[in-house]
Amino acid sequence: MALHRRFVDEIHARLLVRYGSKWLNLWTGVPEEAVKADWSEQLAAVTPAGVRFALDNLPDEYPPTVGVFKALCLTQQRPELQAPALPAPSRDGLKRIARELQAAHIDRESPGQFMARLQGDVEAGRASQARIDHYRIAVANGYYGGASVEQIGDFRPIANDSLPPAMRQRETHYETEGMDYP
Repeated sequence: MALHRRFVDEIHARLLVRYGSKWLNLWTGVPEEAVKADWSEQLAAVTPAGVRFALDNLPDEYPPTVGVFKALCLTQQRPELQAPALPAPSRDGLKRIARELQAAHIDRESPGQFMARLQGDVEAGRASQARIDHYRIAVANGYYGGASVEQIGDFRPIANDSLPPAMRQRETHYETEGMDYP
């Protein structure tokens, strides 16, 4: 059974407001009744919720054809096509992340120390494929932590006390125990 003509009229009115002349130009030379009859027939299987979803998710750059609009409607009707919601983070997971951030901030390592640790992990078989690739690319490009003056120039960091107050590096310690996570 075809979608009621009143709904097709409302859909077309919304599309005209959204797209203006781009919408009208799609149907130049085609009788309006024929276009609306086709939309009514093609949208027979969609639900009101599907139409709402399609109208809320219209493409910005071009007006949809009936096929594109129908696909948007059916996306809402097929939950497997929608991205699943992520679960809320657990209290233990948030504490673990806070501890790791604290350790990363406090225990900074130089590029040379990082590369030495990475090399040890790669050689011991403890590195993921991504870390192995990172190591290989870094070594192939000569970035093995102990960069030479020729590679980076004669760089001397500015003393912390010479910087304006807002730019000074601060020691930050993250408290992980007793934190109230949702």
